[in-house]
Amino acid sequence: MSKREKTKLLHTHINSMQTHLIPAYPGHMLTIREALFDDPAAAGLWAAQQAELAERYGEPDLDSDLTGSDLIVSLVGELDGQPIACALLRWLPDTQYPGAAEVKRMYVTPEHRGHGYSRTVMAHIEAAARAAGATHVVLETGVKQPEAVGLYKALGYTDIEPWGEYRCHESSVCMGQELT
Repeated sequence: MSKREKTKLLHTHINSMQTHLIPAYPGHMLTIREALFDDPAAAGLWAAQQAELAERYGEPDLDSDLTGSDLIVSLVGELDGQPIACALLRWLPDTQYPGAAEVKRMYVTPEHRGHGYSRTVMAHIEAAARAAGATHVVLETGVKQPEAVGLYKALGYTDIEPWGEYRCHESSVCMGQELT
């Protein structure tokens, strides 16, 4: 199957799994939608994430090489029409983990954390990775983000060797999971 055919199948798959009711807020609907790389709602969430990371680490995040060219999917989670969560999935540009897709910009607004929204977004990201033909999902988080490390470990991710730009950063925590 060509990359174009996989992408078309992926978009059909994402569109079929869009709406999920999260029991933590009865009566509130979390909608996961596919977004373009330059989607304004996603950009607003990314800016909030970058500000939070800069506050925690005292410097900007390492997303210097992030472009839409290797994008598999970009997702935005909306609660009652308001964007509260996002994540990107791209093909890993490093050859250290062949067939791996990388999660980037996974974020839930602080006031909506602790209600299962991260797990829902990650389930969609992992489904998108499978549909695109990835064999592994990898991600990078940081030592000053214990809640993120805890989430990923609870989802079955384990520590892996750093790749690319993360090899030189002691604050990076690289994790991965084989897709089944």
